[in-house]
Amino acid sequence: MSKPDRKFYLLILTAIAAGYLWLGLTWYADSRAELKGTEYTVCVVKNVSSLPCPSCGSTRTVKNLFLGNISDALRINPLGIFLALGLLIVPVVFIWDIISGTRHLRHAWDWFQIVFSQKWVLILFFVLITANWIWNINKGI
Repeated sequence: MSKPDRKFYLLILTAIAAGYLWLGLTWYADSRAELKGTEYTVCVVKNVSSLPCPSCGSTRTVKNLFLGNISDALRINPLGIFLALGLLIVPVVFIWDIISGTRHLRHAWDWFQIVFSQKWVLILFFVLITANWIWNINKGI
């Protein structure tokens, strides 16, 4: 494995670990808040402006998906579905790449960069994120 690939896979491993650590910590914090009958948010945008950011609710969406509450997950924030897929698929492909010596994650990242370098994809992405943000604001998430 080349040095750039080693750095890439180290970054992926760090992202996987951070994602699961974040999920575990927020799951614990949620259970503590429920016991106290309080509510909290870790979103800087919401804490500063009282408006949710486009990704507000993504962690709750992932937790609901893992608990099998699909309709609740979709209602909270559809962006969390992509996060959950990433948390499930990326570690499996990561392990496969390390064991087999293949570069599937690296090739997927390269493809992702090519796709998102196209102007129409960026515009569509921006419109969808903005629509999700407006929906979050209207839901009062």
